[in-house]
Amino acid sequence: MKKAAVKPMIFFALIWGGMTLLFDVMTARDFLLRLASQRFQPVSCTILESKVVEHSDSDGTSYEAKISFSYSVDGRVFEAHRVYAGSGDSAGRGRARGLVDLFPVGSQAMAYYNPSDPEDAVLRKGFSGDELFHLLFMTPFNLVAVGLWVWIMHARRFAKHPPLAGGAKIIETKEGKRVRLPTIRPIFAAAIAFGGVCFISAFVVALKDEYMSVPYISLVWAAAFGAAVWAWRWRRRRESSGSEDMVLLADGKSVTLPQTCGRKSSVTIDRDNIAGLDVSLVFDSYKRPSQFVPTLIMRNGERLQLVSWADEDRASRFSDWLRGELQLPPPKISTPSN
Repeated sequence: MKKAAVKPMIFFALIWGGMTLLFDVMTARDFLLRLASQRFQPVSCTILESKVVEHSDSDGTSYEAKISFSYSVDGRVFEAHRVYAGSGDSAGRGRARGLVDLFPVGSQAMAYYNPSDPEDAVLRKGFSGDELFHLLFMTPFNLVAVGLWVWIMHARRFAKHPPLAGGAKIIETKEGKRVRLPTIRPIFAAAIAFGGVCFISAFVVALKDEYMSVPYISLVWAAAFGAAVWAWRWRRRRESSGSEDMVLLADGKSVTLPQTCGRKSSVTIDRDNIAGLDVSLVFDSYKRPSQFVPTLIMRNGERLQLVSWADEDRASRFSDWLRGELQLPPPKISTPSN
């Protein structure tokens, strides 16, 4: 992990994290206001206005359920304009229309007012499902923000104290040295699954353009957590099985290659048949190296890839360590891989 790559990543993380935090604060504010509205007192009210208002700007079109109502507390008449505590009642056309249909003009309804401030009143107290939807929508962005800072801290620690074998876990057994080469850790798999389900679900829910109840959004959250647990368990089982472990057998004559880089089963090869080891490069569509693949070079010319990493330093340090274990000569050149 090169220091030159860390500095721009810190700048990007600050921008991304700052914007994400701003929306998180707005979501938290609405959550706390709606939580506080649980203690509001009921009062009969009359609906004065109930219509869908369209707002258009450079960001597109949004719709607001504009509902006004009057109510009386201790002989004083008040007028309020909010359905739920917190931010305005902007939504898609269908959701805004659904709220308006619940409160037709001239009808009597139950409102809820703040006993500490009778001018503060809403038509619905507690939670609507919107706050859970906003949290659902922001979850992938928060995961990216956390991931950026985890990567930065790991990169700085790696630069100061480079770990043995590029950080690959080495387990000493009677069989020999097991070198764990997972492509993705269980916790990262869980985060990807959780964030992915949240991201897709947020758009599906938004496109449905219907009223979002708490039970409905809770089911979506349950699906996201379920996906995260499944991904973690799947990667944990895969990692614990040893199928992604390269084994330097204790007899000093053989190496067992892991089920990585397309191998469907573990393969055992003779050490004497290994001529060298280099780091192959995989290029992206812009012709830039995107993956670094430690690769064994056999005496018959065959190239056996071990694992693919996006971190060049990690791949290089692992290759240097393995070269020493197998007593192989240094590489001549990195070879492009398609």
